Amino acid sequence: MTSTKTKIVVIVPFRTGVYKDDTTLFCEGLRNYWNYDVVEVEAIVVDGKLLTREKFDQSKMIGAKLIWAPYEPLITIANYFGKKYNIPTCGHFEIIPPGLISLDEVEVAFLNSPTPERLPKKYKEVRQQAHEWSVCPLRTHLGPFHLTETEQLLGYKVKGELFIKPYPLDDVEMKKHVKKIKKKRQIVSISRLVPHKKIEHVIYTLSKMDNPPEYVIIGTGPKEDEIKAYAKKLGVPIRLTGRISDEEKYKIIQESIVAVHLWAWLPVGECAFFKVPSIAYDKPSTRERLNNMPIYCLDNTLLCLRDIINTCVNTPEVAETLGKKAHEELMNNRTSIYPIKEASKRLSDIFDELIKK
Repeated sequence: MTSTKTKIVVIVPFRTGVYKDDTTLFCEGLRNYWNYDVVEVEAIVVDGKLLTREKFDQSKMIGAKLIWAPYEPLITIANYFGKKYNIPTCGHFEIIPPGLISLDEVEVAFLNSPTPERLPKKYKEVRQQAHEWSVCPLRTHLGPFHLTETEQLLGYKVKGELFIKPYPLDDVEMKKHVKKIKKKRQIVSISRLVPHKKIEHVIYTLSKMDNPPEYVIIGTGPKEDEIKAYAKKLGVPIRLTGRISDEEKYKIIQESIVAVHLWAWLPVGECAFFKVPSIAYDKPSTRERLNNMPIYCLDNTLLCLRDIINTCVNTPEVAETLGKKAHEELMNNRTSIYPIKEASKRLSDIFDELIKK
């Protein structure tokens, strides 16, 4: 006799269906391994109005033990439904988005004096999201450094128990694509083309190399045309793939000597699974999530970045050794990225803290 499934509602943004994001992986893991009935509601807020992908069916809320908002903009929606249907909420607050609102330039001034009058519009929006998160009965974050940043943003201490959200890796699917692929003289980034990913840093660095490798960038975003123009101006060979299948992505990763993820976490785990090391800027938040998995480069130090890329490309046996080390870190659960079954179990344990009360 099977036990009754635990029903939860997950608020998700409107999705293209091209990629599986981490929330989709979590939903699959909770269903497949941990006896959850997961109901997904696609919803967004535009100009203060709540929009749902389909006509909202109130029956979706009946019997739900928890409403989960896995991203900051969705917490307001979860809290709205939670209050309306008397269901407790779990919110996740990731981070103040660097670069998106020029955090690199104003970070110190902002954190020392976060007065509402001086805050850019985006900061005010993120601060409101943080407040919505702080009043959820169950809250997840990324670690002590992120919590400190969030409290500085809010202007007050967040009270009560907090939990660290894991990242899921689709290892079940990825195992199907492990192949013996000949390496090309190329490096790769898996990234949205937005300012804080600092793709231009990589392009500039490659322009200072005598014989730069081809740079393959998997992803799309608003800076695509700028990045193309910048690479052309500096004479750097790049290839932007746009949207591609996971199978194509895994092939490109495996044929690359090294990956560069100056501000990213999950892609570092994906590359490590295929024994390809990633170079990352040395930031407290990155060390909290990834521990010793990446090759760390001094933050915003382009000469350091150039030297590391040069070493990996010109002595691929070094990159191979570092890739094996990254794989061991990942598979031995020494980071906050876990195979899907383990990641969804850890998330289930967090949800149980609220459901069992």
